[in-house]
This record gives sequence, structure tokens and C-alpha cells, in this order.
Amino acid sequence: MISRYFLIIFLILKVTLSFPQTSEGEIEDAQIIINKNSKIILKKVDKKIEKLTLEDNLFKKKKIVFDSLYYNSIHDNQKIDKFIREDNLKLITKKNTTLVLMGGNYGRLYLNTNPYLINKENLLLGSEIFIDFSNKGSKLGNLSKRTLSDISLDFDYKINSNNKINTYLNFLTYNSAYYGIPSISSSYDLYRDDILISKKKYTYNIDWNSSFGNFYSIIKFKAHNFNDLLYDEGSYSIAGSINTEIGKSIFSLNPKINFYNLENNVPSTESVSKPVSNLKLNKVNINNFIIPISFNYTSDNFMILISGNYTRYLRKLKEKKVINGIYPSFKLKYKFNSLSFLLSGSKGLFHYKYSDELNSNPFIYDNYISSQFDISEDKYRINSEVDIQISKSTNLSILYQIRNIKGSLDYILSKDNNILNGLPIYLYSISTKKEEEAIQSFSLILNSLYSKNLSSSINFVYNKYAEQELFMPIYYLDVVNNYKSSNLSISLGLEMKLKTYGVYLNTETFKMNEYINLYLNSSLKISDSLNFEFNINNILNRYNEMYFMYPQLGINLLTGIKWKF
Repeated sequence: MISRYFLIIFLILKVTLSFPQTSEGEIEDAQIIINKNSKIILKKVDKKIEKLTLEDNLFKKKKIVFDSLYYNSIHDNQKIDKFIREDNLKLITKKNTTLVLMGGNYGRLYLNTNPYLINKENLLLGSEIFIDFSNKGSKLGNLSKRTLSDISLDFDYKINSNNKINTYLNFLTYNSAYYGIPSISSSYDLYRDDILISKKKYTYNIDWNSSFGNFYSIIKFKAHNFNDLLYDEGSYSIAGSINTEIGKSIFSLNPKINFYNLENNVPSTESVSKPVSNLKLNKVNINNFIIPISFNYTSDNFMILISGNYTRYLRKLKEKKVINGIYPSFKLKYKFNSLSFLLSGSKGLFHYKYSDELNSNPFIYDNYISSQFDISEDKYRINSEVDIQISKSTNLSILYQIRNIKGSLDYILSKDNNILNGLPIYLYSISTKKEEEAIQSFSLILNSLYSKNLSSSINFVYNKYAEQELFMPIYYLDVVNNYKSSNLSISLGLEMKLKTYGVYLNTETFKMNEYINLYLNSSLKISDSLNFEFNINNILNRYNEMYFMYPQLGINLLTGIKWKF
């Protein structure tokens, strides 16, 4: 079995590495992202259906693959870009509306479109509609089916040459079920309604951008409300940014205040065994105030950013908890011929969010999870990167990262594992570590352009945790080969997650089967406005699990059209 896996890897790598190299083209910078709740995710080559992206969605469309709508990570930009002030603020307009309509097995329907209602010189009103529906899943028939709908509205208004307002509205719903049932009994049909998942998220953002003289400022208001069977979550923040440029230096002041609350939404079903009277007491409020002051100096081949953040956190859960202090950070980047070096470090306070954790693992179910959301601390974060431009067509990145966290989150079995009146079911929760934990990551990223038509990327990650982590792969490999001409584009890729641990209902941990996904995406240009799309995922038809007892789809395909008009 193992030899077959290595044969697959060998064949993919052989395709990747066997093309003759040319000197044509440029390679973009690559980066790796580390984020605890312990996930290490590489920046991937485009293997998605479409990348019509809005930033603040619970299930980010940019990250969607055919089989998983929820394996995401929060981005932490490690590149340092020079601040550029616009003398005249301009609207970012799009000339084309795109419609992607596809269907496939498992009763799959995929729709993504972004119609523009108003597109004028000083006024832009746009929208986006995203629907992903299946009437059958990978397990237990229609119990593992799912429906995702995401509707948003963007409003941009240019008041004058120096002032612009942007407003963003979004409504997202997601429906599925907890289908991690080891075996079916006669009681299954009686209680299937008790294990349905229904999530809703409302998001509202408004930004005011202003430019005057050598100053550039932004005022941002963000708010969201999220609710599911168990909890109501609210988050509200106000942030400002004032920047001034003096020669090659930029001085910035970026105050921010945030209010976060998580409260039990008392279920009406009798499946919940906890006393209702105690549920309402399990409410957490986390408020924070941050004043970052930063200095950024940029020259032709050198860049330095130094920042000091005054941070104050207040947490309320029956009792008050206050932490405050000044936390420094820095970033250095140096470029010399074909080499570039990046070193950054920071420390600070932060807190996790319930909706973010469900975004990573939708099979979390715990009536008393609020107590796990506390003030966490980055004791230190060190990121280092070396980029080597081997040739005009080949780039190699070597990265090492270490993060020491106090108050990180781990996946555990939920305390509510028998909600079907004795019928076993796998449900998960999170637990806060009281002690410090060090997470390390070593990565290699190779991007190559063989001709104007052929390119490839090889991404490898080794993650080292302080102790065994559930559902966090030790090794990650992503190999993608791309062919693109004027009329045809094809991507053949292999994604692997190796040495991942799960847990049985008896709390015994074990090594899960390897996650191996071989996929192919293609697009054929029929006319200037119409493309034929064909994508096939999990070509090997493997029983792939990211979370134990929750398999993803077997071999599945989507085919349809992409229309620009």
C-alpha cells in the first residue's frame, strides 16, 4: 500500500521536474502561513472552481475545494509592502460580470456570480451570489448532504478626490448534519432531526478612506453576528489608521477597539442533557483596546518595520480578568541580487472566536465551550525566510517558523457525545492549554516556469508540535502542474496530509489513514465570453478524512460553464 503511494508521488514529481527549463517568465514570491489552532497551510496554486472572493465570510470562497467548504486558515501576511498614498482616491471597478454554473454527481449544484447593479465613475454597487448544494453526501445518504448560500452587497462611493466610502453587507447560511455515526440502529431515524447543523452569519463593514497632504487615513467599522443551534456570537470593532510619509519613512498610528461576546442559545430539543438554568450563565465577553505605533523605512534593497503596541484586554466570565502591556514587533527584509532574506518577530495578546473554530472544524458540539475562550498570548513569534531566484524561471523559498503560545486550543472529544439517546456519534470540542506550547514549521516551496505554457509548484511542510495534536498533519505536500494556452488550461495536482492523529470514543488516540487527493481541473475557451469547465476531485476515490468519522466525497466531478458578460 505504502509503495503505491510513493509511486503516485514519484509520477507526479516526474511530470513536475522533467520539463526542459527556459529563461522565460518571472516567478512570484511565495509564502507559508502558520496559525494555531495549529494549522499550517501553504499558499496554493489556483485549483479552485473560481476565485470570486470576499474577505469576511465564514466559509471563504477563495479557499473552497470541491469536497470541503470549511478547511480554512486565517492569513497572516509576512510580506512587507511599502505604503503608497494615493493623491486621488479611485474606485476599484470591474468591467465584467461573471457567471459560473456547474453540476456533478452527488446531486451537486454550484453557482457563483457577481452582477454589478451600478458601475459609474464615482459610484459602484455590486453584488455576489454563491450557492453550493448537494442532495447526497459521502456517508449515510442524504444525512451528509449540505447547502451553502452566500449573498453579499458592495457599495463604493467616491465623495471627492480625497474621500471614499465603502460598505459591505453579507448574509451566509450553511446547513448539514453531524454524520459521524459508527453504526446505524433502529433509533437513528427517530433522532436524525436532533443532529442537523444550521449556521447563519451576518456581516456588516463600512470603511472611510481619506487623503490630505502627506497624510492618509482610514476609519473602519466591522460587525458580525453568528448563530447556530447552541450559541449566539457577536463581534464589533472600530479601527483607525493615520499614516504620514516623510522621505523614505512612514509613521503610522492605528488604534483599534473590539467587543466580542458569546452566549448560549438554549436548545429546544430534549437531547441536551445539561440544565438550562446553567447554560445562560456560560456567557463570555472579551473586549480589547490596541494602540499600535509603527515606523517603516524602505530603500531599494532594504526594509525595516518597528512597532510598539499598547494592548489592554478585559474578559468577563462570572469574574473579570484584565491584562495589559506594551508588546513590540519588527520586520526586516534585505535583497541582494538573486537572494532575499526576511526576518520578523513579535509578541502580543489575542483571542480565538467560536465562529472561526467552526470554520476550521464544523463538527464541534459543546454546550459549555464558552469557558474555553480566554485571553491567549504569543510569548514570541519568529518567522524567517530565504528566497533564492535560481534562474529567471525558478524560485526556491526556505522557511522556518516558531511560535510559542500560552492559551492555545486543542481539539478533544465533546462532552456531548451521546445526543442521540444512546446512539454513539463522534462530536468534537476544544480545550484551552494553560501551559505554554511551542510550534515549529520547516517548509520548502519550489515554483518553476518551464515555458509560457507550462509551470509547476512543489510545496512541502514539516510541522513539529510540543505534543501529539488531533487532526493536525505532521507532513504536508502539495504538487501542482499547470498547462495554459490561449484556449485551454489544465491543472493536475496531488495533495497529501501524512501522520495525522484521531481519537476513538474511548479517548484512545490513533494514527489516521493518509489523506491523498489527486485532482484535475480544466477550462476550455469556446469564445471570448464563454468557457467550458471540467473538474474532477479525489480521482483515486479514497476514503479521505480530515476529521475522524467524517469522510469527504469520493471521486466527484463538476462540469459546466463560465460566462463573462
